[in-house]
Amino acid sequence: MAGRPSTDDSATTGEWRVDDWETDQKTRDDPDTPVEQRFLLQLRDNPEDLAMRMVFADWLEEHDQHEKAEVVRLLAEQPAEGTPAMRRLRLASTTLDREWMAIVSRAPIERCEAPTFRFRCPKSWEALTSTDDPTVRFCGACRSNVYFCSTLPEVREHAEALRCVAFSARLSRASAIEEYDHGDTEVLMGDIDPGFDEP
Repeated sequence: MAGRPSTDDSATTGEWRVDDWETDQKTRDDPDTPVEQRFLLQLRDNPEDLAMRMVFADWLEEHDQHEKAEVVRLLAEQPAEGTPAMRRLRLASTTLDREWMAIVSRAPIERCEAPTFRFRCPKSWEALTSTDDPTVRFCGACRSNVYFCSTLPEVREHAEALRCVAFSARLSRASAIEEYDHGDTEVLMGDIDPGFDEP
C-alpha cells in the first residue's frame, strides 16, 4: 500500500532502540531501517493516520508484541477514563518504554497558557511538531514546547516550571491533574478530546 512502511522482514536487520531516536539518522525509506522504526517514523510524520496505526498494530501482533499492539489499537480511539478499555490501556502501557509511548500517544494537551494572554489549546499531542526528543513536542500556536509526562514526579517538575504537558496513558488523568495543580485552583488546562471523559 502506498505510503505504508514495508513490512518485509528482511528490513528488520540490526538492533534499534527507541532511545537511539535523537542520534539515529535513518529514514523510513532506508533499506536497513527496522520495520518498527519505520512505523514510528511514519507516525511521527503522519500522526493522525489511523489506518496506518492499525497496520502497525497488526504487525506488532504478528511479531508477538501483544502489549504494544493493544496500546496502539486502544490509542486510535483514546478510551474514556473509567472504562474497561482505559483500564486495559493503562495496564498494557505500564511496562512499555516511555519514549515509545510518547511517539504513539494521542493525549490532549493539559496545560497551555501563552505569556501574554490566557489561551485554551485545541491541539492534542500527536498534532504537535515532533522534536529530536520523543518526549518533547513543539506547539506552533503558542510557540512553546509541550512535555510528555509518564510519572507523577515528572508532572510536578513541569508544573513547577509552568510548562504545557500531555499525560501518558499509564497515568490516571485525575491523579496527574491533581499533582499538576498541587492546590492551585487557577490552572488553565487545554481542551479535552471529544469522548475523553473525566473520571
